Amino acid sequence: MVRKNFDVVWDSSSRIFDNQEYFQEKEIDRLKNLIKKASSIRNNTIVLTLPASIIMDDRLLDSFLNNVSLLARCGAKLFIVHDNKDLVEDALKSLGFDNRFDKETVEDSVGFKIKEMVISGYINKFIVSKLISLGTNCIGISGKDCGLMSAVPFPQKNAGDFGGLEKPILGNLEILNNFQNNDIVSVISPIAPDYAGRTKLVDPRTLVSTIGACLDASLVVFPCSEEESRLLSLKGKDLFALKDFLQNNKNKFISRSLLYSSILALESGVENVIFPCAGDTDSLFSSIFKE
Repeated sequence: MVRKNFDVVWDSSSRIFDNQEYFQEKEIDRLKNLIKKASSIRNNTIVLTLPASIIMDDRLLDSFLNNVSLLARCGAKLFIVHDNKDLVEDALKSLGFDNRFDKETVEDSVGFKIKEMVISGYINKFIVSKLISLGTNCIGISGKDCGLMSAVPFPQKNAGDFGGLEKPILGNLEILNNFQNNDIVSVISPIAPDYAGRTKLVDPRTLVSTIGACLDASLVVFPCSEEESRLLSLKGKDLFALKDFLQNNKNKFISRSLLYSSILALESGVENVIFPCAGDTDSLFSSIFKE
């Protein structure tokens, strides 16, 4: 992948520069810069969301997972929380279930059990198997495993911004620390029990920010829409600007849950948040290694 990017640079630059020696110096400088940046993320913890829009597109998913594998080879400690909504709806419909349940009906129905099977079983293990095929040391878990997390309702005033999903509360951090210390890429399903033992779906972005804060992550990554990526591209470290977007509701194109999660990450000590465009191949790699 890196060689491919260098080839593009080579072809483009050769049309501009007649002086081959000058070009070679520039290419060497670029390679040195890439190596330096790759070294800079070694042993750094990076937490990412994997949105449904990427999972549902084979080309985008292959690119995303190749980028993840490359980052793991650079020595980054990686935690991925995958989305669920669109894939679950499609699976329920294919099995003959009407997905237009109200919340309480879903929790008490066979349909919700199938949701858990699809999210924690099919989607999670599908991602894990792809990463393993790329030579990445990887494991898939859900919030139910080893008491990793529990789920609680969001405050009433914010609940509507999260589409009926619950807020994750981390419990057993030791399991994540073990993965972190042993260079195991973790793929996490956003499912957790509430305090009554009922299974709940938790918000993936909030979970990413929570994990990032608890593991002292240097970077949180939220792949998002092209419009969100464009508007937020320079705001990753600007807590004031993100709060201004949220409080003044300045732009309808930006998801409020995305803003909440980004602010949570920065307020909790995460060094930086980035917003690559989910619809662009290699956007994860290029955003992290942006010059």
